Amino acid sequence: DRKGGAAGHAKFKCPVCGMAAPSLKSGELHWDSKHAKLPFKPEDWSDLHAMHGGTTKGVAVKGAEKEKTIHELKKTEAGRKRLAELEKEKLEKQFQEVKIKR
Repeated sequence: DRKGGAAGHAKFKCPVCGMAAPSLKSGELHWDSKHAKLPFKPEDWSDLHAMHGGTTKGVAVKGAEKEKTIHELKKTEAGRKRLAELEKEKLEKQFQEVKIKR
């Protein structure tokens, strides 16, 4: 359902000017206002949700995944395990750097 900005919240796109509309009814109102000399054909309007495979609905619910701080990791058992893994990786990296210098 979450495909980012390409799909957007508006579902339809005007074939003449590219204006986005949430429904065909509002698309028809736009058409009558801006393109009154041309006949309105709903089948000509692009369905952006079908083209991009979803909407942006719910994108901001979770937000960006960020690395937890050391303070946050210390609060839980899983976090403390992750800290131990990070420390081990850091020591292994330092060992490899020392080994390469020799």
